[in-house]
Amino acid sequence: MTIIILNPKKKVILFNFPKSFSKYRIYLKNKLFQKKSQIDKKVYKIFKIILLFKSKYKITIKKMKKKKNIFKSFIPQKIPNQMTLKFFEFLQEINKKKKNKYPLNYEKNIKNYENHKKTIEKNLGYIEDQNNYTDMYYGKKQFNECGCEIIATFNALKDLNYNNDFSLPLLIDYFEKDGIVLNGNFGTSPKAIENFFKNLNFETFSSFNEKDCDFIGNNYHTFVFTFFNDKFNVFNQVHSICITKKNGKFFTHNNGDDLIFYNSMKELVFNINNGNAKLILLIGIKK
Repeated sequence: MTIIILNPKKKVILFNFPKSFSKYRIYLKNKLFQKKSQIDKKVYKIFKIILLFKSKYKITIKKMKKKKNIFKSFIPQKIPNQMTLKFFEFLQEINKKKKNKYPLNYEKNIKNYENHKKTIEKNLGYIEDQNNYTDMYYGKKQFNECGCEIIATFNALKDLNYNNDFSLPLLIDYFEKDGIVLNGNFGTSPKAIENFFKNLNFETFSSFNEKDCDFIGNNYHTFVFTFFNDKFNVFNQVHSICITKKNGKFFTHNNGDDLIFYNSMKELVFNINNGNAKLILLIGIKK
């Protein structure tokens, strides 16, 4: 969002706020007024700051359009999803050939998993706080940096009432043997997640095409959704989440502050991350 203040001399001052409203810079008459201040995410809190200038300035609000960068948006918007998935699978196979790659991770993860059990219980058995998993490891990376696909799998198993047999350390160990990409630098291959559920005799259906979203949403119980965080910037990386369905509404898990429910899978896919996300693969799962 951009807040534009027009003063009597018709000089324009821009207040640029990221979508999270967590950090901002305010320039007043070309002078830095406030830097990196924390602010409540509710919009009216922002106005408490700028209303200080109400007597001197006329305040108008305009929605800032997302700036496009051809280089940064090339892969999300121009490379077919099939090719992206094949790329992940190719790197997965290279990683798979290495034996006993991460011998110390399992013991560390079993020990440190105890630090998170109370929070998982508080969240009704789901993992919603990936950023706090700095004490667990996946491949050669900290789990908070690359564990979203495994968390999505863990949450999906919970929704399917199956995850009593798979603790998080066991899932990490499983995908370190078959699924990890570039030692964890690129997370986990989305197709490895689908194969995992097939091996447990769940029925799955996956698609990299937005037109199939509602079919999957209407006919399957639980979902794993992999997407580019930002279709305009590939460097904002890829994320995977579990989606659950209750009373016809669709809910996301482990997606930051996205606590909104959606009325259809298509609505979710096109509007998540303020509409900036780009689908790579949607997997539907049922018993």
